[in-house]
Amino acid sequence: MAGYARKIIIGLLSAGLLWYVLKDVAFAELSQQFRRARYGWLLLVGLSMLLTYGLRALRWRLLLQSAGHHPPVFRATVAILAGTLAGLAFPGAGELTRCETLRRTDRVPLALSLGSVVAERVVDLLMLGALVGLTLLLEFARLWTYFADTVGERLLRFWYVLPLTALLLAGGWQLLRRLLRPSPPPAAQPSRVQNAVRGLNEGLRTVRQLRQPGLFWGLSALGYGLAFLTTYAAFLTSPLLRSLTPLAALTVLALTSLGGLAVPTQGGVGTYHALASVGLRFYGFSLTDSVTAATFLHAIIVGTALLFSLGGFLLAPVLALRHKASHISVTDA
Repeated sequence: MAGYARKIIIGLLSAGLLWYVLKDVAFAELSQQFRRARYGWLLLVGLSMLLTYGLRALRWRLLLQSAGHHPPVFRATVAILAGTLAGLAFPGAGELTRCETLRRTDRVPLALSLGSVVAERVVDLLMLGALVGLTLLLEFARLWTYFADTVGERLLRFWYVLPLTALLLAGGWQLLRRLLRPSPPPAAQPSRVQNAVRGLNEGLRTVRQLRQPGLFWGLSALGYGLAFLTTYAAFLTSPLLRSLTPLAALTVLALTSLGGLAVPTQGGVGTYHALASVGLRFYGFSLTDSVTAATFLHAIIVGTALLFSLGGFLLAPVLALRHKASHISVTDA
């Protein structure tokens, strides 16, 4: 019941945000953006997104290798694509679908792969912090001027937020250390719940047991580099945004990534529109133009992701059946 309530709340929030953002937008202007778009840049959007999926699969494989599993990068990519489609359709279903797909194609234990995905999320959170820090460093003057003009300098003087933030980060770090700490072996025969918890702990510890940690962290950083390339290529597609500098794409990426973490609506609907339009306001866009451009960006990026993930979702059962048939033939032999 709690899961259904959460989905209903997220759906209502997504619909409410989307209505609030688009209520003053003339759809004739939005359709004009699609008619005037330079769709040749979609090739770069698609290529960078495809490279992102392959890179995520390679990074996931590094984690699983440290636990003794060696799925091919291609099948790991298909699993990630299948999970992406499930996540677009049902919030929160992407990770489970991704891990279940790899269990069916390569017999990777579900609890272990889920633990490795949790470890990935922790690393991605650290990378997101670095992305936000880089954005603030490069665009601090612009952001300060915008907030000083719209919010007022008095609200920007609440420096007591800084020690509170440090306290929350310290608490999060202690919680992370507890999660990564090895659990003692049970004295009695483990239950199914204990086996699941052990698998999750083993998946979390894969970061500490990496054979190539430099490659793992490099791929993590490169993943956000490709996400930036995807966003900027989408900017070049839009007639409204192609004149902006790459720093504007960096700002939009940082804001929408933070929003997706804080309010994980279905496919970013509503959240992406609201935060991308806020980011574009920093660069002198009117409310109407910023919302129109944000809607265009979301349609381009999510539409491309939907196309790739649909292919992975359709390919996943074929790979699972092939793996099952090969396993049966080996067993019979």
